[in-house]
Amino acid sequence: MISGFGAGMGFVLHFMLAFLLGVEDYSRYSFIISLSTIISFLATYGFPFLANRLAASYSDDRNWAACRGLAVYSLGFSLVFGVTVGGGVYVLVHYFGNLDGYSPLLFLLGAMMVPTMAWARIVSGFFRGLERPAWAVTYENVGRDSLFVLILGIASFMVWDNLDGGNSTSALGLMLICFVMMLIPALGHLVRIMIRKNRGTSFEFHVRDWMQVAWPLLLVLAMQMLIHRLDIVMLGFMTDPQETGSYALSAKVAQAATLVNIAVFSLFGARAAILYKNGESQSLGRFYRKMGRILLAGVSISAIVVYFALPYLLGILGQGYEGSLIPAYLLLLGHILNAGWGPAALLLTMSQYEKPLMHMTFVALGVNIVLNLILIPVYGGVGAALATIISLNLRNGVAWFYARLQKVMG
Repeated sequence: MISGFGAGMGFVLHFMLAFLLGVEDYSRYSFIISLSTIISFLATYGFPFLANRLAASYSDDRNWAACRGLAVYSLGFSLVFGVTVGGGVYVLVHYFGNLDGYSPLLFLLGAMMVPTMAWARIVSGFFRGLERPAWAVTYENVGRDSLFVLILGIASFMVWDNLDGGNSTSALGLMLICFVMMLIPALGHLVRIMIRKNRGTSFEFHVRDWMQVAWPLLLVLAMQMLIHRLDIVMLGFMTDPQETGSYALSAKVAQAATLVNIAVFSLFGARAAILYKNGESQSLGRFYRKMGRILLAGVSISAIVVYFALPYLLGILGQGYEGSLIPAYLLLLGHILNAGWGPAALLLTMSQYEKPLMHMTFVALGVNIVLNLILIPVYGGVGAALATIISLNLRNGVAWFYARLQKVMG
């Protein structure tokens, strides 16, 4: 429920930003957020998912020294990586990106977002591993977006038009403040769990083992994330701000149709792993088909609602967002088709076929990049939408056929 509320709050936030910023400033904001998200994901090196897995094991074994060591090492690693690589990427973008309307301050804020985003993900991973998922979602998404919506609401009535430095710069600065305001209590909460409640300050470091396990996790999840985020970044480099801003809104609106994924994946993952471990392939097959029907029905109904509501929403936003309509409709269709395969990628993850899934995701990402390079110069946002839906369905479709071939489910 909290995850669904957080996703809905994210939609409200982006709609407010699109309304307050206008299409060009919203384009710049979306470009910086997408680029910082990609870099921060790499900066985590897969530690959020490693923390999710190992924190549970360490806490069960009462090995809090190793848990504290993992926390210190992962946060330190992501800080160094995020500052150096994030700063380097934004310096290159500033001098060689040939982007109009982007101030040095905007790039500086983007670089500062990288380690902040990375830390938020890692801390959230520890809370999930320590069986506090509500805190993980609250600190990482719900609290931040709710706080930002509140600040935007106040700013829109009081000082928004008088803020110096451009609206996109102001919006990004406010988002950075919200990140920090949620990260500080999250870190304090984590320290209380690991030190005060467990009466210890010793540390154990198993760096080689951690890095070996984290690397494949990073590859799979980073490639999956790139498929969803790379389109906005490539549009920012290859088209004008209005095209990028319109598409960014299309992607966020169409994503509302996938809110049911959160509930379905939460229900499916753990039980699928148990059924596979016990060798109950027939039961797993029936459960998969049941969850697949729920997923398809939920995404289809949500997509129909968004389809009819979108023209009215764009009318509220005013001029500049007319180009959002067709890409959004294409993405909605793509999400419906993707839901038709069921939770195939998650099934492979839960049945210990991570390596084949990694290869499938790598191929899908390659297809995504090539299609974006070919289609964006000709069709703009429509081309980006086509590249996204083709690559998403390619990955999930191949995962479904592979699961059938390996007789994972009966």
